[in-house]
Amino acid sequence: MIGFLHRYVAGIRLPEDPGPEAAGYRRFVVAPQPGGGLTWADATHDSPYGRIRSAWRRDADGLLVDVEVPPGTRAEIHLPDGRVLDAGPGRHLHRCGSYAASVERTVSTCRVRSPR
Repeated sequence: MIGFLHRYVAGIRLPEDPGPEAAGYRRFVVAPQPGGGLTWADATHDSPYGRIRSAWRRDADGLLVDVEVPPGTRAEIHLPDGRVLDAGPGRHLHRCGSYAASVERTVSTCRVRSPR
């Protein structure tokens, strides 16, 4: 269950065809998939290069996606609205406005942390 939440709900995973450049999560994908009644998710993975973080939250303005990429790595961020972005080290905030209609009033939480 934890692996599913980490790889799909938060979306932290290696590329489909990783190759040697992805070793140790030097290159990785963040492709969060909101749904299932969840209103937010926040997950981390401690790679050899530092902490990778993927978080998202639904609000009245849509969906806010927050990704942290450690030094010496690159991420391919797949946003739920279809945009795909190449991101270097640092924090990356992106809003997907198309989710405004799907904001739910239920209280659901998900926080996942990979083992060190």
